[in-house]
Amino acid sequence: MKEQILSYELILPQRIYPHLDRLFSVFKNQVNLYIPKLWNEEGFKLLSQKGSAVGILKKEFPTPIGLPSRVFRNVLELTRQTQTQTLKIYSALPSPFKTITDKTRKTHLNAKNHHIKEQKL
Repeated sequence: MKEQILSYELILPQRIYPHLDRLFSVFKNQVNLYIPKLWNEEGFKLLSQKGSAVGILKKEFPTPIGLPSRVFRNVLELTRQTQTQTLKIYSALPSPFKTITDKTRKTHLNAKNHHIKEQKL
């Protein structure tokens, strides 16, 4: 039997939109901060463990100051889901594409790190 999902449209008051924008921005930034740190053999082993992402990743990443615990738990769950899905896709790629992907990622990270260093100066 197919699973059915019911959803309802929910109209939120306009006054909370800026708060939601800020929350989603923090959420996205945290996930993007954690993903590169887990893209290695150690990270793959860590994420392949059984159990909740919170239980596994909370040891690696302490709760940021000022971030509500519910948001932090969601960040950790999304980080695990994203890495697991990315690894499945990456594993399915033929070898030539993996090489290109690795080089592209390293180039991107180097450019990003260079940009961060320039901002600090």
